[in-house]
Amino acid sequence: MIATRTRTRTDLRWRPLIVLAFAMFAAVTSEFLPAGLLLTIQADLQLSVTEAGLLVTAFAGTVMLVTAPLVALTARLSRRTAILAAMCSITLANVIATLAPEFGVLLATRILSGASHALLSASVLAYVGAAVPRDAMGRAVSTVAGGASLAMCLGIPLGAALAQIGSWRIAFGLVAMLAATGACAVAVLLPDVGTAGRAHAATPTTRRELRADRVDMVFANVPTFFIVSGLFCLYTYIAIWLTTSAGFDENAIPVLLVAFGVSGAVGLLIAGTLGDRYPSVALEAAVALSVAAVLIVEFGATMRPLVLVGLFCWGLAFGATPALLQARVMRAATERTRTLAGALQTLVGNGAVAFGSVLGGVVIDGAGVEALPFVAATWLAATLAAYAVVRTRRARRRRARATRPTTGSAVADRPHRGC
Repeated sequence: MIATRTRTRTDLRWRPLIVLAFAMFAAVTSEFLPAGLLLTIQADLQLSVTEAGLLVTAFAGTVMLVTAPLVALTARLSRRTAILAAMCSITLANVIATLAPEFGVLLATRILSGASHALLSASVLAYVGAAVPRDAMGRAVSTVAGGASLAMCLGIPLGAALAQIGSWRIAFGLVAMLAATGACAVAVLLPDVGTAGRAHAATPTTRRELRADRVDMVFANVPTFFIVSGLFCLYTYIAIWLTTSAGFDENAIPVLLVAFGVSGAVGLLIAGTLGDRYPSVALEAAVALSVAAVLIVEFGATMRPLVLVGLFCWGLAFGATPALLQARVMRAATERTRTLAGALQTLVGNGAVAFGSVLGGVVIDGAGVEALPFVAATWLAATLAAYAVVRTRRARRRRARATRPTTGSAVADRPHRGC
């Protein structure tokens, strides 16, 4: 009896997580695909660099605008139904993008895909919160986030490589097939767990607890915005920087970006190993490595070996950072605010992508593409310094509170949600 119960619990825990990780891989690959296709789309549709960058900015901006309304509108839907609808919509958007006759149609597909991605991300985290026992939540979030993080590392290289083989339309077509496969997996293999709020509907909540939860959520997401925007200030235009500033041939870009993706996958594995043991130190180290690597790329632009070293180191940091940030937010969430945490993380993260892309475009228009690494490094360094100062002060306040005598069970029962 015990063996049977354990086996069933393991199946319910890991099979859905693998399906969700694959769905997130397909969706986030679709999200970041245009960044690797900017050169070919720009040439084929006769666009400026800034216009081509709108394909990234429009997606992220849509996610930022529609996440909260979509979460509210779909609160009564089964999370499985919402996930399946989102995957079908992402598939449709990429099919239309494959056939898009002009830039306006292509841009519209990015808006549709962005709205679908907003629903998917919030629904996936709500599903995990309902389906997975509390003692397995950390591993569950890491597994699902691993699919998204791996896509962030490999989305641009995949797009660039496919564009070299044929055209950017082939890239969108193959991603549509990937998303369709994910939709089929959700339909066949993902069990239903009910609506997003059902599991927590009966949880008693005081105003003080809600207020404290919201403060934790805000603090947890502020660093996410500034770190992600600094990364994407350069990441959105990395293929253009490599060809114009570092002097690499356009045919070498897919190889360089695949190497970047491989190093990102290694960084993701490192984050999974160290993130639970040393969450704050691991995040600070990843951001610091990004700063150092981007500066190596900036000042070694005329020396290709240095650029390669910088790209590899930045890939390590880039692969680790999203998973560390997402785990950080989910650790800060209580059972009451897990759905809110997922929605807020989606909103803030994509808002940061949009802001970072716009910031990069402004830098290109004003100072030229060669200034991007320096601006990104400066932005990240300032963010890291501010984060370290605030984290240290909060840690001191927690230690001071811990030395005070407490009464009642409210303080003792409140989970620790520091940096």
